Amino acid sequence: IKFRAKMTDSMAESVNCDGDRWVKGFYVEELRGGVMHPIITDGAHEFDVDKSALGPFTGLKDKNGTEIYEGDIIERYNYDTDWETGDVDFYIEQFVVIFKDGNFCIYEIIPDLEQLASILGAQVSELSEDDFGYVGLKDIGNIYDSPELIDE
Repeated sequence: IKFRAKMTDSMAESVNCDGDRWVKGFYVEELRGGVMHPIITDGAHEFDVDKSALGPFTGLKDKNGTEIYEGDIIERYNYDTDWETGDVDFYIEQFVVIFKDGNFCIYEIIPDLEQLASILGAQVSELSEDDFGYVGLKDIGNIYDSPELIDE
């Protein structure tokens, strides 16, 4: 399984990383000096990573070909139709990708925190390739680099 994680501060400094600290590859834990260290390796390089920002690849890509990982924030356009008047209202929905009960799922981001607390767990939908082809889901960030997207 392919994973994505952020390099630790010390690793980013040691490889002179000034920008994007995300690395992708296989996840392993290595014993060094009696302590387990989380590592992402691409087979040629090993990177110490922050385990709290680790997410598996869903195997899916968004409409732009961007790989989707657990912790990503995705959006899609949706619409409601008033069948009496024929009016159509378009809106954007945002979701966080999670791994739950053996499946990748999406939680709808709901700005009203009380409403979110009351339905958390009930708004889970299994994520499938059909979601990306049909409704054009788009990766707009992740919960680690863009927490403001879920605080709105």
